[in-house]
Amino acid sequence: MSADALPTLPSNRVAVVLMIDGLRADMLGPYGNTWLDTPRFNRLASEAAMFEHVWSDSPHLSAAIASVLSGVPARPSSPEALGDS
Repeated sequence: MSADALPTLPSNRVAVVLMIDGLRADMLGPYGNTWLDTPRFNRLASEAAMFEHVWSDSPHLSAAIASVLSGVPARPSSPEALGDS
């Protein structure tokens, strides 16, 4: 495909990555919670992309965030991951 055939994107696109530690998805309206009111999360979910199946690259928060923001996989730190079992 030539560069001329590629679609043009608006120049004012904005990406916001929201990462919250310790908040279960089932506590939010967009993921099915009906007993706790979460109007701002509901509105955000109606206007944004939502992911239903996600996995963390690391059980350690700082390593997981670094991996998401950099695109570089977290380095294994356990003896099993390093092959020293």
